[in-house]
Amino acid sequence: MLATGSVAERAAQQDLRALCAAHPLDLYTLTRVVRIEQGAVPHSHPILTLNTRYRGEPDRLLATYLHEQMHWKVKAADGPALVAAVQAAFPELPTEPLLGARDRTSTFLHVAVCYGEVQALRDLLGRDRAERAIEAAAAERYRALYELAIRRAAEVARVLHPWFAPLA
Repeated sequence: MLATGSVAERAAQQDLRALCAAHPLDLYTLTRVVRIEQGAVPHSHPILTLNTRYRGEPDRLLATYLHEQMHWKVKAADGPALVAAVQAAFPELPTEPLLGARDRTSTFLHVAVCYGEVQALRDLLGRDRAERAIEAAAAERYRALYELAIRRAAEVARVLHPWFAPLA
C-alpha cells in the first residue's frame, strides 16, 4: 500500500515487488502488509512501513525490508526471556545511538533483529553482498549489533536458538 501514491512511492513499490519476485522470501516474511511512505522512518508496527530512500539500491531495500520483518519475528517471541538471554550473554553491548539502540531493552532485542537480518541476507544474497549491505546499514545505526551478528554469529546463534532455530 502506498501512503500518497507519489512517483517515488510507486517506484519503491516496483523495486520491492521485483525483490519479492527475485528472492524466496517466504521464510522471512511474517507480515505481507507493507506500506511505503516517502520520508517515513522505516518501522515494523503496527504496519510494516518502508520509505523511498533505497530506490535503485535493491540490496539496501532488501536489508531494510528484512530488518522490519525480523521485528515481527522478535515480537512473536517471548520478549522478556529473549532480552534476558541476550543480556546474560552480551552484557557489554553499548546502547548509545549509532552503536546500539535507544535503550538497553531495545538494544538486546535488536541483537535478534540484526542477527536475523544478517542471516537472511546471507541466505538470499551470499556472504559478500550481504555484508556490503550490512556495512552500509551499520554506518547509520546499530553498528555494534551488526558487528556482533557478523563476527560472533555462532555465539549469537546459540543464544537465539530457541527463537531463531530456522535461521541458526
